[in-house]
Amino acid sequence: MLHTLTRKADKGGAPEAAGRLAGMSWQVGASRRAADRVTGMPRFLGREDVTVSRPEDGSERLADELAGQVMDTASCPGCTPVAACETCAGIARTAEGEAAPVASAPRLGPGEALDDATRAFFEPRFGADLGEVRVHAGEHDGRLASSLSARAFTFGNDIVFGKGRYQPGTDSGRRLIAHELAHVVRPQAGSAVARQTDAGVASDAGATAPAAGGPTDAGVPLPGGVPLPAGGPAAPAPPLFDSLYGTCLTEEEGRRRDAFALRHLHLDRNIPSTTFGMFDTDYWPLTGLMLVTVKMKFNFVAADNTPGFWERMSRSLRGEDLSRFFWSDTEKADFKRDLIGRVTARWSARHPMASTKPCWSFRAIALVTPVEVADDADAHYVTTVHKLSSPGASRTSTTSDPDVAHPERPASADLDSGDVVEDANRRSTAVATSERQRIETALAAAAATPVLFERDSDAITAAAAGPLTTFAEALKQKNPSDPLIPINVDGFASMDGELAHNVDLSERRAIAVRDFLVTKGAPQPIGFSGNGPVGAANDAANRKADITVDHTFETSYASNRFSAGEHEFGHMLGLPDEYQNNTTGVLGTQQALYSALVTSAGARGPAVWGVSTSSQMASGVDVLPRHYVTLWEALGRMTAPDIAQAEWKLG
Repeated sequence: MLHTLTRKADKGGAPEAAGRLAGMSWQVGASRRAADRVTGMPRFLGREDVTVSRPEDGSERLADELAGQVMDTASCPGCTPVAACETCAGIARTAEGEAAPVASAPRLGPGEALDDATRAFFEPRFGADLGEVRVHAGEHDGRLASSLSARAFTFGNDIVFGKGRYQPGTDSGRRLIAHELAHVVRPQAGSAVARQTDAGVASDAGATAPAAGGPTDAGVPLPGGVPLPAGGPAAPAPPLFDSLYGTCLTEEEGRRRDAFALRHLHLDRNIPSTTFGMFDTDYWPLTGLMLVTVKMKFNFVAADNTPGFWERMSRSLRGEDLSRFFWSDTEKADFKRDLIGRVTARWSARHPMASTKPCWSFRAIALVTPVEVADDADAHYVTTVHKLSSPGASRTSTTSDPDVAHPERPASADLDSGDVVEDANRRSTAVATSERQRIETALAAAAATPVLFERDSDAITAAAAGPLTTFAEALKQKNPSDPLIPINVDGFASMDGELAHNVDLSERRAIAVRDFLVTKGAPQPIGFSGNGPVGAANDAANRKADITVDHTFETSYASNRFSAGEHEFGHMLGLPDEYQNNTTGVLGTQQALYSALVTSAGARGPAVWGVSTSSQMASGVDVLPRHYVTLWEALGRMTAPDIAQAEWKLG
């Protein structure tokens, strides 16, 4: 059985002409004749028994005529119902019998029946029971109609409307419905293609008739029932990568997606919208590799406290070894090796990025690395590396901003020999204090304490469960390397009843709160204690458990790790310091731009600016999702317009 699909032409733009994938020398799946597919044929119609109408078809003209008669009838009681054609048996169900099954188009959902008012309007005019008609007017259905450049199309008893086209309450909407219902109640027999195209849309399904005396192959129907245009080229090969990235709505889009997959995309000397940082980036969609490189020219200089020439001569004559003030070739090589290795390990492949665009489900995994260059002109950062003359010596490392107006000019950075050595106890007390304060703020915001209980009960009430769940979620949002601050739960009971019973009850209440938080995924150690009865008898306020955060842990915590080299590299990626809270000047503007970019990427910014945390851009080693936002931005810059910035999801 051949199913006829009709459509009402829209006034949209023409679909892009399809082309072959350049350089494609392999095939996927079984071999197929080039004529097995027609450029622009929507994927959901890619069946040999489905045809598409032309605007000049008699079926379309008849549908227009019937719709005009129906809509021009002055009053239904005096109208003459349109007689059903003989070949319509089983298509429109009447009171005399059930309709034969009518196949639904692939990719269509169940749809909805015509509403009562619409049926009451059209059924007496068409003289047909329209109870089997299914209306499809959702977002997905609109895309199907758009793929045919159609305001609406009909397939069996299914009518699919373009976005915003189903308007049964308006005259224009009813006229469109009348046209489509005419196809339902009087479908054309046989396998003719039923399609009505817009004058501005290229003939993507071979609707152009061959000229008289033209090549005979122009009129030979393909398996899809559509003849190729006279002298037209062979149809392009079908998309190759559906199994990897999903099936597109049309084969033309699938081929465009495949061509994108084989590209190599590049940004040269990219400066993020934060207005600082500079890097090159390359992306190979098929493999998902995103290479992020910062080109560095290294200039090694002696220690800042190196003695002058005459003092060096004097001290050397006395036999003093002055090598600690200067770089040896081995030390230079070791520094470059350590910096490149540490940065690559710290910053690479931390947070994958994925395209959310349908049938374009590409991924991007970032390989982030410094690259040494020999010339200043090739560098993103000309980096001066200072020698430290002793293990206890220190200096401040800095990274300058590039000239946004002249990205061809390198920026500068100052590092020292200690920047590739990890500090195992960097601002540990401050980091622990900040994490404790974050938890206390979350506890107060959730109003999770005290936890109140019913009389003589240790069950968590519905009223308490919500705030406790919110608090547990906040506990889980700690940075990976922030310390696990201990939490305490103290249970209590009111003064009524036996003492031993109330002591046990108070402990069970504390355990109930502890278990609830643990069940919700709270990673912190949670201690508990039962304090027995307090206050006056029958005082409901004392049937409770109090949650507190430990203040002694931070006084002994000494395990926060930090290394300056990886931190300074973050500035080269366009990320600001988080241990500062800059609200004015250039730094304030850059912080605001960064915060806006974090929001655009859907990431979570610092809970509080200006404090020490285990974040790599504060005082620690954690590369968090927000630290990838400039890479996310660079990826969108490379892939637009094929994949827009907002269609990339971070993390």
